[in-house]
Amino acid sequence: MWEGAVMVAVSCVLYISMGLHDAVSEILGVRIKITGCPKCLTFWSVLIYCLANGCSLVPSVFAAFSLAYCALWATLLLDALAKIYNDYYDKN
Repeated sequence: MWEGAVMVAVSCVLYISMGLHDAVSEILGVRIKITGCPKCLTFWSVLIYCLANGCSLVPSVFAAFSLAYCALWATLLLDALAKIYNDYYDKN
């Protein structure tokens, strides 16, 4: 269960960090707040994934909260790396 939940969480973080949320929202013409926040998207996606795969409620909620918190820090790290890359790219 944990391996799949972590893969879902990483996918959510990358979905937002790579700008896919903005592109999908623009194409569909609909903005959904939950899909634009890495914590929210990760929490709900992991919770649904765990429950759909037969995990009980308490471990599913624990996994969802834990991975949502990790998603926040992963997003901040990726944003910092993107800023460093953009600053370096602009200089050269």
